Formats: sequence, structure tokens, C-alpha cells
Amino acid sequence: MKPDDTNRLLSTDEAAARLNLKPDTLRQWRYRGCSPPFYRVGKGPGARCHYRASELEEWLSNKRFISTCGGGVRADRTKNSR
Repeated sequence: MKPDDTNRLLSTDEAAARLNLKPDTLRQWRYRGCSPPFYRVGKGPGARCHYRASELEEWLSNKRFISTCGGGVRADRTKNSR
């Protein structure tokens, strides 16, 4: 991603592609409250949801793990921080 693209708003389809997901998966996550932060533009059923590229990258970096054992070990944890 180019530095000037970090403030760009991505559509649900673009954000899903960036995360290698189907757009419906991202919509489900939004409904459940576990999606990346998003912006609603408009009102009612026609409102569109958009994701800021930089926030999407930050959300994704917080999902980084090095193990699935015991509920997962976050990549930013070290032996000294336990």
C-alpha cells in the first residue's frame, strides 16, 4: 500500500479482498461486533460501510499469533512479559 493510500476509505468488497475474506463474512463480523472499525455513510438500509485502510492494517496486526495452543499466544508477547 502506498503511503498516501493509508487514509483512503475502502468499500466492504475492497476491505474483504484485503483480508482475503468474502464480503459476507465481513458483514457478519460487523453484525456480531467483531469486525475492524468501520464508518457508516448515509442513513437507513441504503447506508454504506467503509473501512479506513490504515485502521484495517492496525486491526489486522493486532490479530497476529505465534501459537494456537491454549487459546493462542500473541506474537508481541515474550517470555519476560508473562
